[in-house]
Amino acid sequence: MEESRSVSTPQPRDVWARFSHDPRDPQAAALRAADRDRDVVVEVLGEAYGDGRLDSDEFDVRSTAVASAKILGDLPPLIEDLVPIHGVASMPALATAEELRAKAVRAWKRELRQAVGGMAGPSVLTTGIWGATAIAAGDPYFFWPAFVILGTGANMVRVMFSKDDIVERKLKRLETEQRKELERRRRDEGN
Repeated sequence: MEESRSVSTPQPRDVWARFSHDPRDPQAAALRAADRDRDVVVEVLGEAYGDGRLDSDEFDVRSTAVASAKILGDLPPLIEDLVPIHGVASMPALATAEELRAKAVRAWKRELRQAVGGMAGPSVLTTGIWGATAIAAGDPYFFWPAFVILGTGANMVRVMFSKDDIVERKLKRLETEQRKELERRRRDEGN
């Protein structure tokens, strides 16, 4: 039994949907490129080389350019003659379940950083004021910044220990947004 081996050229929609953000979108073009974005381009280049659409020199030059690409906008010119660049440029790719969860976790981390900053800033400021007045008075008195530290610290502790709840809430919100976007796309394609 002869095994048939087919070389599949990625479909344009598949290629662009695999980036973290569509690099053709002017708003996303200035974003920093991730390793997985570079991997998509390297895979397209490898397939083109395997198909004979690129010679080894072109492949080497483009692969080197991919490795040094800093922003998403650097990537489309490297493959624009290999996959159609036009078409669904204004249509951002839908995120996978793992990507949505990663976004939700990043949102929790951002919220935690804000909570830590919300505690640290006022705590340092009020402790500094207390320290300056205690030194000026020549006698440390009641440590009133403790109320500020406890009050702002309570929010930080809440965020720290509510990770699962916050991530799940954000994940549901992201899934709802994506579901609405998918429904809008289906309506637009039907028209």
